[in-house]
Amino acid sequence: MAYKSYLIKHYEHTFENSFFREFSGRLRSTFQNNEGLHVLVGNVSCNGHQIDALFISSGRIIVIDFKNYGGQLTFSENNPWQIHTGNDFVFVQGGGKIRNPYQQVQAYRYSLINFLGSKLSNVLEPNHENFKLGHLSALVLFHQRVSFDMNEIPQRISVYFDISDNTNCLSVINDRYSNALNLSDTEIQNILNVFGIREENIYDETQEPVVIPATENIPNAAERLELVKRILENIPGINETNEIKKLIIYYQTLINLERQKEPDVQDMHLFHINWQAVADPITINLENNPAFHQRFQQNLNRQSPKNLFAGINICFNEQTFPLLYKIIPHGDILDHTAIELPIKNFTLYPKPLEDRNYPDDLIEELTSAVNQENTLTEKVHILENYLGNTVILVSNITLAFIEENPFTSQLLSELKKIDRNGLVLEDSFLEKFLLKKAINNEIQQIDASEFIQITPLNTCQKDAVRYSFNQPLTVITGPPGTGKTQVVLNILANAIIHN
Repeated sequence: MAYKSYLIKHYEHTFENSFFREFSGRLRSTFQNNEGLHVLVGNVSCNGHQIDALFISSGRIIVIDFKNYGGQLTFSENNPWQIHTGNDFVFVQGGGKIRNPYQQVQAYRYSLINFLGSKLSNVLEPNHENFKLGHLSALVLFHQRVSFDMNEIPQRISVYFDISDNTNCLSVINDRYSNALNLSDTEIQNILNVFGIREENIYDETQEPVVIPATENIPNAAERLELVKRILENIPGINETNEIKKLIIYYQTLINLERQKEPDVQDMHLFHINWQAVADPITINLENNPAFHQRFQQNLNRQSPKNLFAGINICFNEQTFPLLYKIIPHGDILDHTAIELPIKNFTLYPKPLEDRNYPDDLIEELTSAVNQENTLTEKVHILENYLGNTVILVSNITLAFIEENPFTSQLLSELKKIDRNGLVLEDSFLEKFLLKKAINNEIQQIDASEFIQITPLNTCQKDAVRYSFNQPLTVITGPPGTGKTQVVLNILANAIIHN
């Protein structure tokens, strides 16, 4: 058999499983009648890296990474790639927090070279000379059609690196050949053996693709520690207050950062700005936009006024959006006709970049770099360094109201109440817990026979109630429907009964 396909484990996403099935079938049609063994291995681990695919035959060892994008591609050796589709664009990043697909497959390539280099005595047959793992190549394979300028790829890179899509990948793979990688069928099988690949991993393209349940995307914060420090430094008397007060301020700061992260900006209004004539701080006359000024006055009369979003607009890749922003709490607005905005307080507004798949680690770096600069010129220069020279400052600023999660507002209210009323009592368990003081475990033991049940409890629920009275801290967890609410009710009832 001239062609074999292996899949170590199914991919995380349905489109990856479907694409691998199609890709394997096309390789089989191309190579099954060719002389020698040709092998495709999917989803293989190598030195801690998860490689989408390896293609191995005599003269070829190719690392392949799949990307589900299509459009006009802009290549970069050091920064995220861009895919332009119509009037918009997205960033193409590498996996595992690597900046771009080239750096990703290059890391995989080096990992494979090191791994096979340590196993050559188990791979090569006796007297096999002139075998050079440095001729191992890498391919970024797009599921959809892409177009790009081959001249963007430096010559020193193109000798081992290719970009292709599903329309031309077979010819790219077929053309990629090196005499320094000539392998016998036995040696190819030896490579499979050192990876621990067995016949039970054989892949059948005729099977229906496996459907993997979608997992929830976990948001990633773009705020860095220096932003927290900057906010804390501006709080009067922070260094003179007690530890509990500092903790409350710390938690309030975290909640305020959460409130500002990805705000839901509604009903944007533009105000013209002549940046060459602007001083710091920026002064916005709200009466210059009567429609917004009316909305502003109406907001002040609300029972719970919304905060104000101010965004400095940037044109990037022919798209204009606020890329620097500041949130002004409604309580900080004293003048109802003009607003002053210190430029140093503007930070990166990450949502437009996140919506276009800009890497999370670079958003963090960019946020940190922007926060360290105090002038608009310096902040825009930072954007240019990270995003390219297509960054242009637009002559207007966006003002809008923002919606925030009601839970964060409630948390802030409760923290203020704790602070105002001194609810963290000295030497209480809560104080010891917050300040990491030693906790005395010798507390009154209440026998289970003394408990009352106001709702029926099973054995686990009874244990949870008993633990809550006989331990300083009890954490009770469980999925919906397991009776946590009934446990809470019984704890409260027994707390009242036993004073």
